[in-house]
Amino acid sequence: MSQMRKISRQAPLGSVELVGYPRGSAAGAPASAPNDSLSVTPAAGEFIRARAAVDAAPDLRDGRVAELRERVSRGEYRPDSAAIARHILDGGV
Repeated sequence: MSQMRKISRQAPLGSVELVGYPRGSAAGAPASAPNDSLSVTPAAGEFIRARAAVDAAPDLRDGRVAELRERVSRGEYRPDSAAIARHILDGGV
């Protein structure tokens, strides 16, 4: 059975953890595993960094969302469907 490696989505680029075997031991596994590598394009690396920044950023709309939920629950929320449609057609979404 070959060793399996798992790439963590949350870990920094290049981080790989060994899954299924303690380091340096396993049934039939060599004491020192060969070095594996992973290469990504510059665009993929940029995407990974951007995604990490987005995931780490706080959601600044929590207050607005809570306010709107309250208005919906009271039956006071009346969105302007014509304005929403204009915004969508103008490419604002």
